[in-house]
Parts: sequence; C-alpha cells; structure tokens
Amino acid sequence: EKVSELARFAGSNPAAAVAQLRKARVEVGKTKTSIFAFRNDKGRACLVVPEWIGFCEPNEGSSTPGLDWSIGGGDPQTPSKFIAVYSDDIAKVTLAVDGTDVSVSMSNNVAYAEFPADAKHAAFSAVRSDGRSNSVEIDLQD
Repeated sequence: EKVSELARFAGSNPAAAVAQLRKARVEVGKTKTSIFAFRNDKGRACLVVPEWIGFCEPNEGSSTPGLDWSIGGGDPQTPSKFIAVYSDDIAKVTLAVDGTDVSVSMSNNVAYAEFPADAKHAAFSAVRSDGRSNSVEIDLQD
C-alpha cells in the first residue's frame, strides 16, 4: 500500500511501481531494517521502508541535489535512522550526531545509519565525485 501511495504522490503508475519493486538493502543496522526501491516515471529512485517512510530522489532545487533523505523516528526502544537515496555522482555521505561521527553504510544508491533516539543535533554532507559537497544541519528535538 505504501508503494502505491508513494507512486501516486510522485506522479507515477502505482501498478508499475509495485511490479518493479526490489529490495535495495536487506536487514541493515541493529534494527534489521529492509529498504525497498523502485524508479518513478521520471527515472528517479524512490525508497520505501514499510513500517516507517517512503520518498523519492528529488529533482533540482533541493538543498542537497541528487540526495533525498529522512532522519529520526526513534524511541526509547529503537534507535533513530538516517536513510537517503542518492544519485550516482554522490561518492560519500557523512553524518555527525551531537558532534560525533556516525558510520554511514552506502550500497545500491541507499545510505543508512542508526543513532541514539535522544540525540539533539545532526549534520550530514553529500560529497560528489568531483569534490563538491552540500551540507544540512538539523535540530532533532523539534
């Protein structure tokens, strides 16, 4: 259902999205999160985490072109997550939470990290293969 909703939101054919859905990452992190992906009708990658969220790689105009992301969602029993879909020209994604570097795994154009749910501040950067980068800072307690 979440795949069909996201496809409609992205202006894509829901049946086609469901038909091409594949596992992009399987059981990553301590939470064993599985992330599914499909390409929308514009050729952009879309991610779905069934129990949490779905989003698509942005068109131009994003503060981090070629990268769409979601962060947070933790509670006292579950760590917060950073999930991003990125274009092929992104060479590295870095994440710091409350001033401490957090390891970000990258595979199949999906970046993933977990961190404590009570964290207050996060900063991440998308570093392109040509050396350019964009950074975002987030207050996690809003």
